[in-house]
Amino acid sequence: MYVATSTSAIVALAIAAAVIDARSRRLPNALVAPIGALALVQAVALSLERGHPSTLGAAVIAAVVLGILYAAMAFAGWIGVGDVKFIFVLGLFIGTFVGSAAIAIAPLAILLASAHRGLAALLGRETTQRLPHGPTILIAAAVVASFIPLGLV
Repeated sequence: MYVATSTSAIVALAIAAAVIDARSRRLPNALVAPIGALALVQAVALSLERGHPSTLGAAVIAAVVLGILYAAMAFAGWIGVGDVKFIFVLGLFIGTFVGSAAIAIAPLAILLASAHRGLAALLGRETTQRLPHGPTILIAAAVVASFIPLGLV
């Protein structure tokens, strides 16, 4: 019951954050922080329930790898710090279920963002300003999570 409730809350908060990012190019800490807190509690709870500390370990490792990769991109000026925090917490959340496969969120999100920029250019839209990356991170996380029921992770 807790997993379903926390998962629903995390998904709702993540969707709200991505919508706000798409509109304002800002990922609000007021939404990202609760996602992180819920994801951490969920990772600990599932790790204890399963009797496998590796559940928590894999989730944390995935989140850290994603965070480091995105921190490097933010340092280069390619994305904002909000994107770093968002991918970190979603990596922790998805990593609880798929382990280190959550690292696949990064290349998929980058591919989606590149496709978004390319499509905007093809349509003649101005692409000089940074595009919001939160929605592509969320879509990439959803794609990676969709492999769970298929048994691919």
